[in-house]
Amino acid sequence: MRNLDAMEHDIAGWIHSEDPRAFPEIVRHFGDRVFQLAYRMTGSVHDAEDVRQEALLRMHRSLGGFDGRSSLSTWVYRLTLNACHDYGRKQRSTARVERVAAVAALGSHSASVGDTSWVDRGDIGAAVSIALDKLTVSTREALVMRHYLALTFPEIAEIVGEPVTTIKSRVLAGLQQVRDLLEDQGRTTQTE
Repeated sequence: MRNLDAMEHDIAGWIHSEDPRAFPEIVRHFGDRVFQLAYRMTGSVHDAEDVRQEALLRMHRSLGGFDGRSSLSTWVYRLTLNACHDYGRKQRSTARVERVAAVAALGSHSASVGDTSWVDRGDIGAAVSIALDKLTVSTREALVMRHYLALTFPEIAEIVGEPVTTIKSRVLAGLQQVRDLLEDQGRTTQTE
């Protein structure tokens, strides 16, 4: 069992007893992870803040709908992914333009949108961000939850409603795709 389980259990109990401590504790306990998931899915700080706010609002509105059949973290991440999907449908082109502009801005002020010279300067974080954006949504979800949120394969499977084997395949395929994209950009995935 993870250390988070005890706090999640307490919060779940507060939800069921309609204790007013429940929602503020959800925000305190999960707020940063909700933002982290939203950021990795949208690639934009601004969009991630909007998604985080929407996800937390949905959580507040649907506290009575949490029935405890899944863990609290599963419920939180599912609502967050749903908010990401809804926001992405509305803002897809805006998020991509902002991400490309931000990456281009990492270079000199004269860098064009297609400029990848930042790769030579060692900004692996930007390279990974661009690579994640090229993955399918389902692959990116699985990879982000596994490697940025450190969720287990069974936890991810429960959140997205897919078999564990499917999640493992998506993570492995996503890792290979990111590795290939980084190699295509002149980055190696091994430390030198």
